[in-house]
Amino acid sequence: CGKGHLAIKCYLNRNVRCTACGIRGHLQSVCFKSKGQTHNVEEVLYNATNENILQLEQVKYRDKFLTKLQVNDKVLEFEVDSGAAVTLASKAQMLRLFPSSFIHPTTLKLITYCKNSLNVEGYIICTVNTIGIDKEEKLKIILQKYKKVLEPGLDHIKNRQACLTLKDNAKPIFMKHRTVPFKLLPLVEKEIEDLEAAGILVKVNTSEWATPIVPVLKKKVKFEFAEIIALR
Repeated sequence: CGKGHLAIKCYLNRNVRCTACGIRGHLQSVCFKSKGQTHNVEEVLYNATNENILQLEQVKYRDKFLTKLQVNDKVLEFEVDSGAAVTLASKAQMLRLFPSSFIHPTTLKLITYCKNSLNVEGYIICTVNTIGIDKEEKLKIILQKYKKVLEPGLDHIKNRQACLTLKDNAKPIFMKHRTVPFKLLPLVEKEIEDLEAAGILVKVNTSEWATPIVPVLKKKVKFEFAEIIALR
């Protein structure tokens, strides 16, 4: 019939006869033997209303991702673009926002996604932070404030004294030391000397309480003592 659908979906009578060639099964408008036959593509597409629609979605326009940054003591709103290599602004904007900033010349060449070249006037040097205070300056303040704590080694608790209270029926337990493998003996001795030099261990000649150490070999740290002295 010439409409925009498949032949199996055509409701035209199969016995219809073409007035141009006399053959049954089609009309004169689609007859191949008819002279001067034209095929109107636009009309076929316009009348293609019987095709099945599998899925139709309407994509809502998504708003831009915006964030506020403090640039040279001025809060400005920026569009977030994770694919951009640099932050761009017009020369007029820079002169209006930072009139005292010097525009340094540059040889940088920029090309857009559409392969178009951009004329770069230059760049300015500015301070940018996201939390209202420069992160490096804030870190310096913290490092200076807790300088003693962050120094290499261990510090002592000042003006405090620990006191261990035992039960009335507590009895001292003294366990014999375990044999350290000969291969590890120099490392264990060195670790004990380091702990004693740092003030963590205090050497005594005798003690009523004692349990053996458990040296644990580490990849980065030579040794870690799982247990030095345990009170029971």
